[in-house]
Amino acid sequence: MAKTLRYDLTVTLERVLAEPRFAVPQESWWDRLLQRGLAELARLFAWVIDAVGGPIVAAFLALGLVGAVTLFVAVRLAGRRAAVLEERLILERLLESGVDPESFLMDSEDASRSGDHARAIRLRYIGGVLDLGRRGRIRYEPGLTTSGIAAQVNDEGFDGLSQQFDAVAYGAAMVGAEDDAWSRERWAGMREPA
Repeated sequence: MAKTLRYDLTVTLERVLAEPRFAVPQESWWDRLLQRGLAELARLFAWVIDAVGGPIVAAFLALGLVGAVTLFVAVRLAGRRAAVLEERLILERLLESGVDPESFLMDSEDASRSGDHARAIRLRYIGGVLDLGRRGRIRYEPGLTTSGIAAQVNDEGFDGLSQQFDAVAYGAAMVGAEDDAWSRERWAGMREPA
């Protein structure tokens, strides 16, 4: 009888210890890699702190580095924002002045023939928008953006033209002859009577 009791206790104990709550968590390769990386990073920080003369000097150097990166990012963003604002002001002045869209369209064809496809796309877009305004398809409003123009036109083809213009004018996207030809075809469709 004692043997049975001991056997029953062993089986019960094995069953209880096999439950997930008693399982030892397995460390994955990712956890080991992360721990190793953090240890190496801490070792690098300790070396840098010793090399520069202590934790206070290292803190000032880190603050200076963060400040320099922040200043660099702020200057870049301000430059892009200024370029966007300048393009919008130019478009607003053109819309207000009643400039002939045909001159922009002719200049875009000249730029296209000379291989300056980005300039051709920009000029064609400005001329096309001026033409749409002249034909009453868009209404000029101060602060009008390309997405605002696209909302007024409400045409999927024009949405693609606006996205292309934004990418070229504000994002400095690289374009080629096929992009220029696509723009020319889309604008030809936009100029057809609605």
